[in-house]
Amino acid sequence: MKFRLTSYRKQLWVSVSTGAFLFVVLYLYRSFGIQTNESFSGHSLFVRSVSFGLLTSLVFLINELLIAPFFSIDNFKKSIVWNVWEIFSAGTLSFLLFNYFWDWTELYLRGYFLMIFEFFIVMVIPVGVVNLLLNKKIHNNGHHSLINLKAENGKSQLTITSDKLFLLNLKIIMLMYSLNQMAN
Repeated sequence: MKFRLTSYRKQLWVSVSTGAFLFVVLYLYRSFGIQTNESFSGHSLFVRSVSFGLLTSLVFLINELLIAPFFSIDNFKKSIVWNVWEIFSAGTLSFLLFNYFWDWTELYLRGYFLMIFEFFIVMVIPVGVVNLLLNKKIHNNGHHSLINLKAENGKSQLTITSDKLFLLNLKIIMLMYSLNQMAN
């Protein structure tokens, strides 16, 4: 059996986008007060943000490639339940990683529910965007069109396909990181 990267497009997109998005939220936007305290483990903000991003991507990848094939996710309701499961499982492991960084000081039920709630709010964006964009098929030479802009006179048109969107996202993240570094 030959591994074909194109047959796992959605799975890879959701896995990479969730981790990258979480990194951007934590490191570049310094959300949830993560930058205010040095962790008890001594890890820097950058290491913690990368760790949370990598863990999230890994959990989503395991869910998408190893667990999802055992389930029939063939309608909208099942897709919603599956996405909630993915976010919940990644949030739970992120809660454990968070507690590792802060020497298990937040290991209580109220902290867990707060982490799951905050994690869910953050993950709805990348999971929702990937599902909306990759499940909505607009035929344009066999590609999924994500953005299709036309000039008022109809002579000019800009179309960005899913193949190019990943590179565009990387460039935007790199630009935001560079601007953040220049500001500091």
